[in-house]
Amino acid sequence: IDDDFVCSGTTATIIDLQKNIKIETSDDFRHFVVYKNIGDNFICVEPQTCSINAHRLNADGFKYANVINILPNQIKRGFVKVFVNQN
Repeated sequence: IDDDFVCSGTTATIIDLQKNIKIETSDDFRHFVVYKNIGDNFICVEPQTCSINAHRLNADGFKYANVINILPNQIKRGFVKVFVNQN
């Protein structure tokens, strides 16, 4: 990715010459996946509550997989906010 990407806690900031994009999340979103296909003129940012392959990592005893288990009828809420500023 040619852009600057800064991630701090539950906030990620992407900065380029045309715009700044700031993503804020609730505390459960501890991971971000950022990807771009060759030739595309856009990127994709995916906030995630757990690691990629978290269920396998959790089963293998990996301490920081961050799997969130929800009981039947339990409600879990979170948020993702995206702010875009033109430069």
